Amino acid sequence: MRRSLAVLFLLIACVVARGDAVQVPAAAFYRYDSALALDVEEKKLSENESGATYHLIYTSAHEQRVTAILMIPKGTGPFPAVIAQHGYQGNKQVDYVAAVCDFLVKQGYAVMAIDAQYHGERAKAGRDIFMYATAPHTARDAFAQTVIDLRRAVDVLQARPEIDAKRMGYWGASMGAMLGAVFCGLDQRIRAACLVVGGGGIANTLSKRFGLAPSGDTKDALTVIEPVNYVGMISPRPLLMLNGKQDKTIPVEAAQALFDAAGEPKRIVWYDAGHTDLPPGEVMGETLRFFSQNLSGGTQQTAPGSMGAASPEAAGSAASLLKAGAARVDITPDLNKFKKLSLGGYGDRFGKYAEGVHDPIFARALVIQRGDAKVAIVALDAIGVPGELKDAAMKQIADLGFAPEAVVIGASHSHCAPECLNPQGDLIPRALGYFHKDFFDWMAERIATAIRQANANLQDCALSVGSAQLEGLNTNRRDGETTVDREMTVLKVQGKAGTIAALVNWTAHATIMGPETLLVSGEWPGEMARTVEKALPGAVAVYLNGAEGDQTTAGGLGQGFERVNRYGQRMAQEALTLLKSARPMDDPVLAVSGDLVKLPPYKVSPAFEETTGKEYHLDAKTVESFAALLLPSKAPVAAVRIGDLVLLTVPGEMTSQIGMPLKERVRTMGAKHPIIAGLANAGIFYIVSAAQYRAGGYETATSFYGENIGPFISDAIAQHAQVVLQK
Repeated sequence: MRRSLAVLFLLIACVVARGDAVQVPAAAFYRYDSALALDVEEKKLSENESGATYHLIYTSAHEQRVTAILMIPKGTGPFPAVIAQHGYQGNKQVDYVAAVCDFLVKQGYAVMAIDAQYHGERAKAGRDIFMYATAPHTARDAFAQTVIDLRRAVDVLQARPEIDAKRMGYWGASMGAMLGAVFCGLDQRIRAACLVVGGGGIANTLSKRFGLAPSGDTKDALTVIEPVNYVGMISPRPLLMLNGKQDKTIPVEAAQALFDAAGEPKRIVWYDAGHTDLPPGEVMGETLRFFSQNLSGGTQQTAPGSMGAASPEAAGSAASLLKAGAARVDITPDLNKFKKLSLGGYGDRFGKYAEGVHDPIFARALVIQRGDAKVAIVALDAIGVPGELKDAAMKQIADLGFAPEAVVIGASHSHCAPECLNPQGDLIPRALGYFHKDFFDWMAERIATAIRQANANLQDCALSVGSAQLEGLNTNRRDGETTVDREMTVLKVQGKAGTIAALVNWTAHATIMGPETLLVSGEWPGEMARTVEKALPGAVAVYLNGAEGDQTTAGGLGQGFERVNRYGQRMAQEALTLLKSARPMDDPVLAVSGDLVKLPPYKVSPAFEETTGKEYHLDAKTVESFAALLLPSKAPVAAVRIGDLVLLTVPGEMTSQIGMPLKERVRTMGAKHPIIAGLANAGIFYIVSAAQYRAGGYETATSFYGENIGPFISDAIAQHAQVVLQK
C-alpha cells in the first residue's frame, strides 16, 4: 500500500527522470471525431469590470461531458485565448488556476479551464487518473481522455466569435504540464505552450526512486502517455518551461529530460524553489511576457477594464520580485504642545499663528522594491520641504538602506500647513516663518515613521499607470501667459487584498484659502486624498504636485472650504476614473539616478522689490546680505523610474514653461509617463524660464539664481532621466 501511495505522490507532478528512448506512439491514440456535436451548455456566473465568467459543459469523445470555466474580457474581440490546466487533485477553479485566469483576463486574454477526468465536477468514486499500481490501463485512458478533452476545448473556443482562433496558447502546472506536453505536441492549433513544474521520463523514475520497475502492461501504458515522446512535436512553436531547483516531486533531471526532448525555440527558467513555492510574481511575469510575445498581432481589441493592474492574490505580479508597502502617518500639530506655529505662503499672516485645525494633515509614504533596488515616495501636507528636514528624516532611517536620491519627499504646497520648518526662517520670518525646532524634530520623526511603516508593509504587488488631459480644472496665473499643464497621471499599486496605494500627479497651487484663514488644513489636496482613500479602502493616496509655479486651480464652485472640498472631490473623481483604466506594466524597471548640483551664483531679480519685497516687507539689499545663509548653493535633483513612469524631482517651484518642455524631452527619450514631482527634497524658491525672468512678476521676483536657473535645473534632471531610461 505504501508503495502505491509513493507512486501516486510522484505522479502528482507527472515527471520523472528520462529513461531509454522509445518510439513515438501513434497519434491515432488521441484522435477523435471532430464532427461530433459539442452540445455546449452555458451559464453566466458573474460579470465585473474585467469581463464575464461562464460555466460550460460540452461533449467530448466516449460520451464524456466535460465541465469548464470560460472567462471573456470586456470588449468586442476577437481576443487571444489561453487554456489553463490544473495539476493532480486540483480542479478548474483551484487557487493557482484561478490566479492565472484572473490575471490573464485583465490583460485582455480569454481563458478557459477544464476539469481533468476524475477531477472536480467529474470526480468518480474509486477512480483516479494515476491509479497505475492497480489499474494502469484505466489510468492511461483517463490521461488520454483529458488530452482529447483539451482538444475539444479548442473546438469550443474556435466556435466562439469573440475568440481569435489563430492566437491560442496553453498554460499547465504539474500534471497539467505533462498533459500539455502531449496535448500541445498533438494539436497544432496551440501556438505557444507554457509548462510549469513539469518534466518527463515516468518509467525510469519509478524504477530508480521506488524500485518499481514498470514492465508489461504498466510500461506500455506509461509509454503511450510519456511527455518526452510528444514534446518535440511542439516545435517550431515556442515552448517555455518554469521549474524549481529544489523540487523533490519533480527532480531537476526530470525537468531537464523534458526540456532536452523539446525542439527549438524553447526556454527554461530555473528558480531556487520547490514544487509549490515558485515565486508567483516571477512566474506570472514570465507567463505574460511569453504570451505577449507569441500571441500578439492579429485583430485583438483592447478590453475595457483589462488595463487595470492584476491582483497579486490572483497572479502575483507581472514583475519579478516587485513589492510595495504604504503608510499614512498623522502630522496634525497639537497646538497646545507646539505653540506659535505659523502657517505658510502669505506675508499678510506675519505675526499671526494657527488658531485651530480644520482637517488633519498627513505624511503618506509609498515604498516600492524590486530586488536590491528600493525607492520611497512621501507626500507631505506642507507648504514645502526644506533640505534640512529631509536630511533629518534620512538619519532616522539609515538602517533601512535607502540611497538619498531614492527618497522623494514632496509637498502638496498647502497654504494652510505649518511653515516653521526652515532653519533659516528667523532671518526673514515674514517670508519663511519663525523656525520651530521642536516641531521640526517631531516632523522629521513622523516622516521617518511613515517610511519605516511603509517599508515594513512590503508585499507582492502589481503596477498600472495612466495619464489624461483634463480641461478647465487649472489655469496659468501669470498675466498674459496661457501655458497650462492639464495632464493628470496616476500610478496604481495593487496588492493581495486590494489597492495598496494610488499615486496622483496634478499641477496647481493649493491656495483656495487666503491669508485670513488661520486653521490647519491639507487644502484641496488633502480633501482629494481623503476621497480617494474612502473609495479605495485600505489604500494610501500619495499626491505629488507638478510644475505648479505658474499654475492655480480653476472651475471650483462655492467659497472658502466649501470650494476646497468640491474641488478636491472633483479631482479625486478624475483620479479614480483614471485609475480604473490604467494600463498594467509588464516587468517594470525600478531605477534611480540623482545628485547634488552646484547652483548658479545668487542673484536678486530686478523685480524683487516691486512684488515679493512688498509682500514680505523686504528690500534687495537685505536679501543679498543674507544670501549665503538663506539660499542653498547646491540642490538635489533626481529621476526615479518605476517602469513606464519616470518621476522627475524638482527642488522648488518650477513653472509650467519649464516643466512641460522637460516632460516632453524625457518623453522623447522613451518615457511613456514622465511626471514632475515639484517642491521635492529641498526648496530653492521659484524656477522660471528665461523669458519669464525677463518679464518680471511675482514668480520671477522669488527666483534667486538668475534667468538661466530654469534651463539649468531642467538639463540636470534630464541627464538623470537618460540614465534611468537606459536601465
